Amino acid sequence: MAFAGTIATNEHLISPQHLPYKLIFPFALVRRMFARLRCHPVQNMLNEDIYNLNSILVDNVQVDRSFIEVGGRQVVLFHKYGQSLQSEVATDYVQLMHGLELGPVCELFDENWSWCQANPRNFNCHAMAIGSAVGITPNDWLEGQASDSTSNSNPVGILLNEFYSPATGEILDNDVFVFRNSLTDHFVHSGFVRYIDDQLMAISKFGEAEIFVTTLELLATVFQDEFNELNWHRLNSNWVNQHVASQSNSSGELISA
Repeated sequence: MAFAGTIATNEHLISPQHLPYKLIFPFALVRRMFARLRCHPVQNMLNEDIYNLNSILVDNVQVDRSFIEVGGRQVVLFHKYGQSLQSEVATDYVQLMHGLELGPVCELFDENWSWCQANPRNFNCHAMAIGSAVGITPNDWLEGQASDSTSNSNPVGILLNEFYSPATGEILDNDVFVFRNSLTDHFVHSGFVRYIDDQLMAISKFGEAEIFVTTLELLATVFQDEFNELNWHRLNSNWVNQHVASQSNSSGELISA
C-alpha cells in the first residue's frame, strides 16, 4: 500500500516490452477492470447556471468561454470544439514514456466511459481528474493557473478548495494527485490513482493527447522541472452526502439522474 505524501515507485519495473508476461497481463485487462471499477462516480454538485463569456484568441484559435459560480467565485471553462491549441507540438507521448523505462505505459480505453469516448482535444488532465467527479464534462477545458482569460481566478484551485479535502493516510482508489508549482500557484498536472494488480497506478491525460495509465514515478520524471509539490486530494464526503440528500424525493428514494 502507498501513503499520501510519498510517490509510489518500483525500481524493478522497466518498459512494458521487456516485462515478463505476468506483469503485462493485468494491463491487457485495464479496459475490463474499468468496466467493473469505474472512475469517479459523477456527482453534479455544481451550480447548474452557466454564464457565457466573450471568446478569446489563443494561438490564433478562437476559443469560447463560460463560467459557473462555485462558492461565490467564477470557475471559467474553455470550449475548444475539437480545435487544437498545440499544433506546433508534436510530442509522441507513448515513445517518450516508454523511453524513460519507469514502468508500464498503457493507453486507457473504456467504451462505457464518456471521457474515453470524447474528443481528447476538448478536455485536459484537470477537467478529467478533478472536474469529472463534480459535474465538469469532457467538453470543458479547466485551466490550472489564474490569468486574464480565467478572470484572474484559478479554476482548479477553486474546485479543489470547494469539493475536496487533503487526503491523508493510506492512498485509496480515486484519490487525486496534483503536481503544483507553489511559487506561481500553478497546478501543472493532475490525475487519479487505482491499484491494479496491487500496484498503485496513475490515470491521467497529457494535454490534448489520450488518457494513459502509468506509474507516478514516470509522471514525476516527465514534469520534474515544472513542479515542487505533490499534493493528494480526496472528494469531500460532506459534499457527496449533501448532494445525495438533495437528490432524494420526499419518500427518501433516490431520484434517477
